[in-house]
Amino acid sequence: MSDLDVIRQIEQELGMQLEPVDKLKWYSKGYKLDKDQRVTAIGLYDCGSDTLDRIIQPLESLKSLSELSLSSNQITDISPLASLNSLSMLWLDRNQITDIAPLASLNSLSMLWLFGNKISDIAPLESLKSLTELQLSSNQITDIAPLASLKSLTELSLSGNNISDIAPLESLKSLTELSLSSNQITDIAPLASLKSLTELSLSSNQISDIAPLESLKSLTELQLSRNQISDIAPLESLKSLTELQLSSNQITDIAPLASLKSLTELQLSRNQISDIAPLESLNSLSKLWLNGNQITDIAPLASLNSLTELELSSNQITDIAPLASLKSLSTLWLSSNQISDIAPLASLESLSELSLSSNQISDISPLASLNSLTGFDVRRNPIKRLPETITGFDMEILWNDFSSSGFITFFDNPLESPPPEIVKQGKEAVRQYFQSIEEARSKGEALVHLQEIKVHLIGDGMAGKTSLLKQLIGETFDPKESQTHGLNVVTKQAPNIKGLENDDELKECLFHFWDFGGQEIMHASHQFFMTRSSVYMLLLDSRTDSNKHYWLRHIEKYGGKSPVIVVMNKIDENPSYNIEQKKINERFPAIENRFHRISCKNGDGVESIAKSLKSAVLHPDSIYGTPLAPSWIKVKEKLVEATTAQRYLNRTEVEKICNDSGITDPGERKTLLGYLNNLGIVLYFEALDLSEIYVLDPHWVTIGVYRIINSSKTKNGHLNTSALGYILNEEQIRCDEYDPAKNNKFTYTLLEQRYLLDIMKQFELCYDEGKGLFIIPSNLPTQIDNEPEITEGEPLRFIMKYDYLPSTIIPRLMIAMQHQILDRMQWRYGMVLKSQDHEGALAKVVAETKDSTITIAIQGEPRCKREYLSIIWYEIKKINANFTNLDVKEFIPLPGHPDELVEYKELLGLEKMGRDEYVSGKLEKVFSVSKMLDSVISKEERNKERLMGDINIKLENIGNPTIPIHQQVEVNVSQETVQHVENLQGFFENLKADILREAELEIDDPKERKRLANELELAENAITKMDAAVKSGKNKLKPDVKDRLGEFIDNLANENSRLRKGIALVMNGAEKVQKLARYYNNVAPFFDLPSVPPVLLGKEKT
Repeated sequence: MSDLDVIRQIEQELGMQLEPVDKLKWYSKGYKLDKDQRVTAIGLYDCGSDTLDRIIQPLESLKSLSELSLSSNQITDISPLASLNSLSMLWLDRNQITDIAPLASLNSLSMLWLFGNKISDIAPLESLKSLTELQLSSNQITDIAPLASLKSLTELSLSGNNISDIAPLESLKSLTELSLSSNQITDIAPLASLKSLTELSLSSNQISDIAPLESLKSLTELQLSRNQISDIAPLESLKSLTELQLSSNQITDIAPLASLKSLTELQLSRNQISDIAPLESLNSLSKLWLNGNQITDIAPLASLNSLTELELSSNQITDIAPLASLKSLSTLWLSSNQISDIAPLASLESLSELSLSSNQISDISPLASLNSLTGFDVRRNPIKRLPETITGFDMEILWNDFSSSGFITFFDNPLESPPPEIVKQGKEAVRQYFQSIEEARSKGEALVHLQEIKVHLIGDGMAGKTSLLKQLIGETFDPKESQTHGLNVVTKQAPNIKGLENDDELKECLFHFWDFGGQEIMHASHQFFMTRSSVYMLLLDSRTDSNKHYWLRHIEKYGGKSPVIVVMNKIDENPSYNIEQKKINERFPAIENRFHRISCKNGDGVESIAKSLKSAVLHPDSIYGTPLAPSWIKVKEKLVEATTAQRYLNRTEVEKICNDSGITDPGERKTLLGYLNNLGIVLYFEALDLSEIYVLDPHWVTIGVYRIINSSKTKNGHLNTSALGYILNEEQIRCDEYDPAKNNKFTYTLLEQRYLLDIMKQFELCYDEGKGLFIIPSNLPTQIDNEPEITEGEPLRFIMKYDYLPSTIIPRLMIAMQHQILDRMQWRYGMVLKSQDHEGALAKVVAETKDSTITIAIQGEPRCKREYLSIIWYEIKKINANFTNLDVKEFIPLPGHPDELVEYKELLGLEKMGRDEYVSGKLEKVFSVSKMLDSVISKEERNKERLMGDINIKLENIGNPTIPIHQQVEVNVSQETVQHVENLQGFFENLKADILREAELEIDDPKERKRLANELELAENAITKMDAAVKSGKNKLKPDVKDRLGEFIDNLANENSRLRKGIALVMNGAEKVQKLARYYNNVAPFFDLPSVPPVLLGKEKT
């Protein structure tokens, strides 16, 4: 049997095809042949194998086999490898290995990767005298004595274990690279004799004394972040250092660094540094991190002309003039300082990434000339007006509370022109807004300022909202006022409101009061009309005062920073009632001390509300006074008039209104409709694109939804479509309920009934169970009789504690997980789920509204429990991302003590610091950090998160970070994903042009230039196909494209490749390699492609 026949046999056993490769990598799925067609290397990366039995016999017959990759499988038993005596390179990383005794006989091994397993005993390695590279990170090792005899080792990684004694390393004189991060080391004296070391990592330990390092003169890279270091004087003699990491220590004096002239990278984040004068002589610095210190004066940085990356966030900086001379800067972080003037940045034309969030900046026009910007973050500043030049940047515009390359983010600015409702629609909408303004000016038309405001009256049922509204508009108080079960909309001009009769400033202002029922069952529908840029009036019943924090968080979620008025009603029945105004005002600053104590019964205090109403109307975050083109105002008025008269308009009617008002461009029409929808003036659902129902009256929609939710036919959470006609057109309300819609005589046709259901599905108020049955989660019973207990084996429990638990989270989770709900075991506050993919793992998810917690309990096999938790956890995080300022903490019960909880982040932090013991003084017990973490998330996934950085889970993100993309049922391609691919494509296109231009000058051999051009062309074609796939909603690439991208990564990783040599011709080539690698890694997980090795990405900020 030939070697190729053996390959076919292996393919048959594994059910996969192996491709020939030129060079074996750890992520290879292929084989390498020598000139005599003998197999010398095989890669079986992530082939789904958990046993070697089926393939070991074929492997044994490959007499020339010297390299073998079995990375990222589920292998536990490696005994079959004992016979492969010719192996020189072996990859066994990221498996489930505990016993490595079979490796003891592999005496020819020179390279061995074992990181990401469960190994504690490394004695079998003692005999492997030929080893030069050994990777043992992320295991459970405490004793490293067996390594003392491995004198040939030049590269050793032991990060992420439980090591405290490193004395056995003292004899390894040949070591040049040593990684000991994330252990429990305090004494580093044994390292003093390792004179050949050039790279040393000691981050995340418990080191305070670094004196032993002063003899290591050959060191070029040193990592000491996250220790307990205060004195860095011993580093003064390490003149060869080029990279130094000292973040998260206790350093105040950095004078010893002044002599380290060779430094190119320096990390000093999160220390206690105020004086940075010692840095002014470090002219070779290209990357400098100083965030999280106490710096006010940055003048010493003015001379550091080689800087390309500078991190100064979270300091106390006001004057950034010294930065004006740093012309080479490409990345600059200045968030969370006290900066107001950014004019000095205007000259930094090389800037590509700029973060200025959380400062005091009001004018960003000085940045108009920075054409190289690809990422710009100005969240949380007092910016009111955007320059028209903002649309000239080659970036999309976002209103999201996260920043990302390829975007300008404006979240939480008090924008007036354009208003936030326009900015939320993106750059094209902003451009259309400015264009409408410009067209009005060109016609000599004056801009029209919006003269109206929405006022939402909210609070518990029977708090007095309707009674207050009647008092404000001069109607008679009714002591027998029924509880509102519906929505009441009243529009009045300021002169008709008590206290504003003679106010000249607001005499043209139109107030739209929206008064609706406060019953919990209707809270989920508030999203129809509770909009930002409005005024919120919270009514509290002085007799109960039960839900003020709930309602204030509710306003914060839907209204953002909209001004709030708090009204304490019925003080005639409880004269001493008041709330802790100072405390509440500090927690909810949108109130701005607008507190009122009133009695709707006798009118006391009602007139004083007018002053608060006026201040709220004139608030920067209200829509009142927004400048709009006259054509936009005309369309708004015509749409409101038409939808009020006939409930909704079809597409043709809307287009005619727009055309008649001078808006003929479809893009501008879409922008305006989106704006009016965001304001709640009309409803426009682009996703429900029906030509007959195009723009709707929000009152008509909301009344219909309220009727469905409040119907006696849906009280058990079940809605049969056959009952819709009765519910919407015939059912009578109870006599003790007030429904303002009863006088409107609204009826709904069959088409309209189905459309209402589509809207409810769009807003995740219900889901289709099939056969004419819809489930309305918020209407389900509060409990069920057959609620099961999760007790089998050792159930996994995970608790999420909220500062405020929105009532919609469980219903929305129910909708997201609808296909996994077991036998309709669901109730208003919980559900039972059964996994379809994880060997029937069973989960119960329960919300406790009183404690604001969600508890997840899962039973099944350990791996299945973890993986199912990751799916549920991910869905909850995705829902959480919709809420503003939602504070959620995650907890794990201590083993054997279900009521004693420890915070998940606390355990992650301890592990990152290299500590495996969690001490409970209350219980007088010590618990294993790694074992507790292992119960909820695998070590491999934790390592991946630590390596790649935390993944932001937003609605815009795709792919579960803990679930391989290929296992997902459905692919949702976000705008951010598309943008990431476009960033990669655009950057590579520009880089290709630069390389070819330099190649013409630097490469004499025309054939070599041609080969380089061909290689770049092939890579570009593969990236183009990636772009085409993502834009068509696909995350699968053809094998030839994946192979081409694999070659691209190989070439990017290989310093001697034609690609790397080509990039080296370009200015700042090394940085461009790192940037290209980062762009690629942004999209690799989506296509299930291997990432670029971390070494190419440069050092992460720590």
